[in-house]
Amino acid sequence: MSTQNVLFIGASRGCGFYAALPVLKAGRRATFLLRNPDTLTSNPEFQALTPEQQQNAILVKGDAYVRDDIVRAVDRAGEGMDTVVFSLGVRPSAWPKITWSRGIILDPSQPCARAIAILLSVLQDLNRPGLRLVIISTMGLGEKYKELPFLLRGLFYGWLLKDAHIDKEALEYLSLRSSKYPTPAHTPPEVAIPSSAASLRSDWLDELVIVRPALYTDGNEVPEKVRAAPVVKGSYTISRKDVGGFIARECLKGENKWIGENGVVLAY
Repeated sequence: MSTQNVLFIGASRGCGFYAALPVLKAGRRATFLLRNPDTLTSNPEFQALTPEQQQNAILVKGDAYVRDDIVRAVDRAGEGMDTVVFSLGVRPSAWPKITWSRGIILDPSQPCARAIAILLSVLQDLNRPGLRLVIISTMGLGEKYKELPFLLRGLFYGWLLKDAHIDKEALEYLSLRSSKYPTPAHTPPEVAIPSSAASLRSDWLDELVIVRPALYTDGNEVPEKVRAAPVVKGSYTISRKDVGGFIARECLKGENKWIGENGVVLAY
């Protein structure tokens, strides 16, 4: 990890938080855009950092769906920012709406696609050579659906998480279209692409890393058990801590193995 300055979008908890911890522990600078900064600062694992490490966490109160807030976070990160980690997740409400045709209905809709469109619109105006974007997607999207284990295809990915996966597919599509890597031939449904994406340019983003985890667990970090490859057969689960740790070790500037359109699947 040679990255000195990372901007985190959606890292108050989960994978993004666990990717940020090693950055701070290494004495590097991390800027966070957070709706509620207390969620991060009250975390016992953040409180266990030294005062010097905590001072390297730049907290910007704001919303990933508000362009002015994204601009403020980018400005606070400064000219030395070389990496952006986008880990905005889909967290259904306590009583999500479920239909027979679409499984869990996202409310509001297009959470990842809307946020990445705004972020990309800000980043493209920076004209910063070598900028790296790391996005957390999911396995089994589009043509990669056939790579899923049989037991996960129908119930989880084909029905229950259908809307969430269409949103993640749009996240990948918009990121790849902005990058210098090939855009997928398989495009997400038109309704999944926010209208704000119309202003996005193509072929300007130098480096993109797509992380595609298996189903999340809240287990402890066991990096020696993590399997990482563009295709991982028999992929069922992975802990959020291991996803975050993997990003910190292998996806930030200085590590180039996973950049490009193929991405990396993470599973035990």
